Amino acid sequence: MKITAERALSNLGNAIRERGEPVCMTTDPEAFFPESGVHGGEFKRAVDLCKPCPVRAECAIYGIVSAEMYGIWGGLTVRTRQAVRMGKLTLREALDGKKLPATERIY
Repeated sequence: MKITAERALSNLGNAIRERGEPVCMTTDPEAFFPESGVHGGEFKRAVDLCKPCPVRAECAIYGIVSAEMYGIWGGLTVRTRQAVRMGKLTLREALDGKKLPATERIY
């Protein structure tokens, strides 16, 4: 069954109510939207902020199914979310930090 963006958002809201507030709700939102073309530090910091989140998987799923083109969702970058949508990575692989080779095209 394919999940819709609306269902993913509802699941995320339910998970927040059940498991607690994610760090992004008390952190400057801009921390999760690093400047395009900036590598390393800002992206790594945003990804690291997501790692202990109690609703990380639900957030990542929302970012994937809603095709969010900006920001870090569930600790996943745009490129990683696109790779999951295209079947090049599973969600579990992405959440576990598996990377695509830099030369792998995803578009």
